[in-house]
Amino acid sequence: MTNKKLYLIGDPVDHSLSPLLHGAMIAQTGVHYTYEVRRVQPRDLADFVAEAKAGGCAGFNVTMPHKEAILPLLEQTKWTGDAKWFKAVLTDTRVQASFYPDYLRPRMSPAENLTATEMRVLHLICADKSNAEIGEIMDIKLPTVKTHVSRVLEKLGVSRRSEAKTAAKKLWLIPEEL
Repeated sequence: MTNKKLYLIGDPVDHSLSPLLHGAMIAQTGVHYTYEVRRVQPRDLADFVAEAKAGGCAGFNVTMPHKEAILPLLEQTKWTGDAKWFKAVLTDTRVQASFYPDYLRPRMSPAENLTATEMRVLHLICADKSNAEIGEIMDIKLPTVKTHVSRVLEKLGVSRRSEAKTAAKKLWLIPEEL
């Protein structure tokens, strides 16, 4: 039997622990599903919803930056499946948004995207590593570390390393528990 696909969609999503958690639950139930992350950029959201509606997946969860944009797309969808279920999805989404006003509001985004190296530096900054430790871990010279740190701070719109960790959490660039 072919596994039906379930997705977590967003951008970025690679950091998510959802597939691990949902995968474990799916394995416990013995149903034939997979749960995967799928990077869907904002410009591709409508196409993804159309693909899902056409049977491209059994269902999906939505994370940033799509929470605000998904409701209008779902409302415009000519749903041919279970109308009662679809109405419940829309109602639940609206109720969630009424209790948690930020639920559908996208988080802020950095002025510019961070490069892979800058992301690694950011993770080390958030792990409270000094410039010297970052240089040692990444095998780069101290002046190079300082340049990367400066660029990370600038792109996040902050002036201190301590502020970088807070900004990174708000942007979902690092896990909340870091």
